[in-house]
Parts: sequence; C-alpha cells; structure tokens
Amino acid sequence: MDLYYVDESYDASPEHGNPMRFVLSAVRVREEDWEEHLETLFAWRRELKSSLGIYTGAEFHATHLLGGRGPLAPHPVDEQTRVSLFSEGLRRLASMHDVHVINISLTPTRKRPDLNALEGAAWDRLLNRINKTGEKLGRRALLICDEGKEEKLTKLCRQLRQENLVPSRYRKWTDTGQRTKHLPLTHVVEDPLFKSSKGSYLLQTADLVAYSLLRFDNPISKTERTGVSTLFASLESLSHP
Repeated sequence: MDLYYVDESYDASPEHGNPMRFVLSAVRVREEDWEEHLETLFAWRRELKSSLGIYTGAEFHATHLLGGRGPLAPHPVDEQTRVSLFSEGLRRLASMHDVHVINISLTPTRKRPDLNALEGAAWDRLLNRINKTGEKLGRRALLICDEGKEEKLTKLCRQLRQENLVPSRYRKWTDTGQRTKHLPLTHVVEDPLFKSSKGSYLLQTADLVAYSLLRFDNPISKTERTGVSTLFASLESLSHP
C-alpha cells in the first residue's frame, strides 16, 4: 500500500498580475518505507534543535514559516534562516528513495470560475491521478489529509467510487465511442484519514511542496527576492513513480 500525504495552497486574491490559483500536492510514501522516511525527518528536526534551537514540535507551515509567524525557537529566527529551513525541507524530501509527488495547479475557467470550483476540480483530478498511479504500480492508496474538510472530501471520494465520469482527451473513448467513461476509484482504499498537520512531519512536507509550486506558478516579490519561487524545480525527480 502507498500512503499519500496531501495538502493545499492557494491564491484567493492574487497580486502582481497573477491569476487566482489552487494547488494540491500529494507526497506518496510506500508503506514499507514509511518508518525509514519518518525517521529521516525526525533526525533532521533533532539536528535543528541541537544546532539552531528549533523546537522539534514547531510546525513548519509554509506561510507561517516564511512569514515569520509562530514560535520556532526560544529566540527570534531571521528571514534567511526561515528560507533555509523551507529549502532544506524540500531537499530532504528529494533525497528520500521511492518517494513520488503528484501536483495539481489550476486557474479559473468558465466551468470553474471561483476558488470553491477550483478546489473541487483539483481534488477530482488528484484522486483520479492517484488511482491511475495505483493501477500502473499495482498498489492501493490511502490518503492522509490535514484537518478541516472532512465532510467535503469524504463525500467526494464516495461519489467517485460510485460514479466517476472521466472525459476523453481525444473527444471520444475509442472502446465505447462516448465522450466520458466511468472509471471508479478502484485503487483508493477507505475514506481519507484526517489529522492535524502540527502532529505530522510528512503532512508538513506536503504543505512545503504545495506552497513551493504555488510560488513557482504565482511568484510574488518577496518569494522572488528570497529565491523561494525557484525551489519547486528541485523536486523534478519526484514527478514520476
């Protein structure tokens, strides 16, 4: 089985000429590697505690981390150090073997004109990508998500198991001649599990990935100045299982 740690990031009121955007990132960890990769993150956080005094229980939430919000240590942590922590979190993820990341980044269209519609479309697309990856690898998937949208996401998963009409890229499916085909989520098990990101280093890592993609696609002056807008490119090796 594969565990997918999923978090979101978005621009509801974008600036600098950027469009409204909604991003989802799902970090795939194989069940048999879970303990090893979690220990990698624990070891890093212990190193940070020893070298910089960073609390092991401090949540690395991207916007708080880069915005200077939330206590990280008994003393102030400057912007350069916070950016380094963000960058190193992505680097540690990229160094893990057999880890894969699925990303969705959507902007408004006539059919999805607002943030709520973008969110629904992004989750629909992500679930189908995870299911397709499971079919390709011959592995089942379990989603682990941040708290806050339990009812909405559980309902969507159950709906897609019953009816998941996927449009063809080529106007019609060759085997049916129809524009859409029912492709149920056969490789996504159970409802998503929800837990606080504060208690999960892997969920926090998914948040770092999502924000790095958001600022790669929707850069702002601060992330361009600090180099955060370029960091998503370092995860290219994780794009394919």
